[in-house]
Amino acid sequence: MGLQVVNACSLVQLYPERWPWQWQLLFRVLTLFSYCRNTYLVVENKL
Repeated sequence: MGLQVVNACSLVQLYPERWPWQWQLLFRVLTLFSYCRNTYLVVENKL
């Protein structure tokens, strides 16, 4: 369909100033588990 992924990053990477250090630490620990790794992704697409 011509859809391409341009960029994919987590909310914590996009807006680190919005998250206190405790939440950032929690998200880093959760990314160690495969079922939580892609939970909070923001994906930019191009048609």
